[in-house]
Amino acid sequence: MELDIEKYSYPNLKPNEQSYKWCHRYCYDVLKGNIPANKWIKLAAQRHFKDLEKSENDNYPYMFDVGHAQRVIDFFQYIDHTTGELARTPIKLMPWQIWIFASIFGWVKKEKDKRTGKHLRRFRTATILVARKNGKSTLAAGIGLYGLLADKEEGAQIVSAGTTKEQAMISWRDASKMLSGSAFKKVTKSYQNRLEFPAMFSNFKALASDSNSLDGLNIHFCIADELHAWKDRNLWGVLETATAARQQSLMLGITTAGTILDGICVDLLDYGKMILEQIENDDTWFLANYTIDEGDSIDDPVAWMKANPALGEFKKIDDMERLCKKAKQIPSERANFFTKHLNVFVNSSEAWLDMNEVTACTDTNLKLSDFKGRKCYIGMDLSQKCDLTAISLIFPDEDGGISIFQRHYLPEDMVQLVPERLSQLYTKWANSGHLTLTEGNVVDFEWIKRDLRDFATMFDVQEIGYDPYAGTQLAIELITKDQLPMVEVRQGALTLSEPSKLLEALFKMNKVRYDGDPVFEWCCSNSLITEDLNGNIKVHKEKGAKYKKIDSLIALITGLQRTVLEEGTKETIYEERDLFLL
Repeated sequence: MELDIEKYSYPNLKPNEQSYKWCHRYCYDVLKGNIPANKWIKLAAQRHFKDLEKSENDNYPYMFDVGHAQRVIDFFQYIDHTTGELARTPIKLMPWQIWIFASIFGWVKKEKDKRTGKHLRRFRTATILVARKNGKSTLAAGIGLYGLLADKEEGAQIVSAGTTKEQAMISWRDASKMLSGSAFKKVTKSYQNRLEFPAMFSNFKALASDSNSLDGLNIHFCIADELHAWKDRNLWGVLETATAARQQSLMLGITTAGTILDGICVDLLDYGKMILEQIENDDTWFLANYTIDEGDSIDDPVAWMKANPALGEFKKIDDMERLCKKAKQIPSERANFFTKHLNVFVNSSEAWLDMNEVTACTDTNLKLSDFKGRKCYIGMDLSQKCDLTAISLIFPDEDGGISIFQRHYLPEDMVQLVPERLSQLYTKWANSGHLTLTEGNVVDFEWIKRDLRDFATMFDVQEIGYDPYAGTQLAIELITKDQLPMVEVRQGALTLSEPSKLLEALFKMNKVRYDGDPVFEWCCSNSLITEDLNGNIKVHKEKGAKYKKIDSLIALITGLQRTVLEEGTKETIYEERDLFLL
């Protein structure tokens, strides 16, 4: 059913009017196309209006309270900007900022809390991602100060958290500067890394993961600034647990995108996306994700505005033009431009594959059973007994592309021997069926042999490529006992350069189809390349990074080295690749 949103157009609303009405009007403008917005902001706007509609039903537990929304907006008239051209002038919230503040604080439970008599807040977790220089510090520090001074919470503990002391100080330092130039200075006390509001016995402090004071916390608001840099998943969990005793606590993750693709920030972002897509149902979670859409050109000013809602205000268009030109001319600057100015997660400046191009090839409808009887090529990357092992099944498609399915194996004992962050990922992938854990501390090659025999029965297997360094004994057995078509594929640049270039081109042309396998994506994200004097490339992982794996990708490249694509495909692909290199 189409939403009736015309009543929220507010034609007489003034551009700089500090009114809760801009919360509704902003969502209206997003959906009407009056301002550039990406998929996620559009979905968030739709959710806002759907919830307003649902709130008219007595059975819906939440309502948008105008008083609560306006109160947080009014709070900002008492604090000033602290940096740049607007320093020492009162903060005027932009419509997108009003939407965020009014949403987080305006949505409340209809039924009053029996103990306090309050309409408690709906949203307990908010994740905000926006490119740099868009007023992010105003959001983070402002929310912290509101929690300290105006949220009417007795004994409120507000923390600005980070994995390092310097990281933790970012929002706290901004809040301290705001406070020092405001009327609130008279009723607060400021210390080296702590602000106090004695009238409510409340405090606001910076807190790092290496702090001795993580235990015994009773947090009201937690601000996780620059969440993209958090490698420690446990810190978020500890802080979230510390909010449990508060009835309307808030976990706020606010950040620009980064290069850690398997960290807590991407996990939270993915969960928020699933809520907006109605895959998950969680009324307590708010997401504002300002980024570009898939397929957007990096030099399109309209796309810039999707990631930079303050473009033309806090952030200058000519700066974006200069930075974009630099990113196009200097490859090492490309990742920096994507993360900091387009708010897109990427690997690093050395990374080989563009993960946006990889994930754009996801097809969650792919099922291995649908390929029964199809011509198939297989590649293997066998571990040295105690590490990740991968198999890649490659099915040439009529359009010249490929459909692939990956299989991954790991000794069960290894899950406890890797860093905790990786252990959590291995467990998660095993539970989702993307990783097979074999009993003991070495890979059970019987699993591999059994699966290969099954594949040979199900599909028209042409060749199975393997590295003779690790797989000769297994290959001999499969050839002699099962007559499987095992073929040696040596792992040097001379052998694997062409299939590696071919795979890169296929990703760029959106001619790889896979089912969204997270282990495969992780391996792709860890891949780097070096190029020799003859233009041959070799895929490898970061030197010394023993826990960053690329096995799934190597299995695919090994199999692709033996794959015969549809007639004429290779010529098209290499012509296409030359265009990209230009």
